[in-house]
Amino acid sequence: MSAHYEFGHSLYRAFLYGRLSAVTRARLHRSVAQQLEGLYTPDRQELAPTLALHFEHGREYGRAIHYLLLTAEIEARRFAHRESIELLQHALDVVARVAAADRTLLELRVLERIGDVHYALGSMSESAGAYEMAATRAAQAGLAGAHAHALICQAPPLGLIDPNRAVAASSAPSKSLRTMPKERAPCARAIHGGRAAPSL
Repeated sequence: MSAHYEFGHSLYRAFLYGRLSAVTRARLHRSVAQQLEGLYTPDRQELAPTLALHFEHGREYGRAIHYLLLTAEIEARRFAHRESIELLQHALDVVARVAAADRTLLELRVLERIGDVHYALGSMSESAGAYEMAATRAAQAGLAGAHAHALICQAPPLGLIDPNRAVAASSAPSKSLRTMPKERAPCARAIHGGRAAPSL
């Protein structure tokens, strides 16, 4: 196939795509994403960025964030931490488009991952800031367990830049600590265990 043909074909495809209505484009992206998702397996993680893109353009924002988080984790495992943070910041922007009922928990998840990756990168101030934002959001939403969890995550990076604040942050109300599910504590275990970033 000649380069001239490929160039002309891509222009024609772009022209046709541009003539589609926004609703039709979203439906098309959603259909592609759903078909690709059927092919996704842990051994085919290279599909995660494409799935994130199509779900976002298909206005399936919660699923887009799921695959953005997976893609960010893949980058972090490759030690491409800055690329991982860029993906997570984009996921945080996408959170604003999620239905209000589902927004808070997704936002907390993304903020925690931002804190994790900054910690792995050695950016302690940014790491502590992300966890602090998560703690604030959780407190505003009345999520006591998530609030305590975020404060525990914040303590290690904060301890390296402001020990006094770290002590205060780790002194979460005992009620919040009692209500925190055990599975909500991967961050503190991973950090003290030396892992760069906990799994999702």
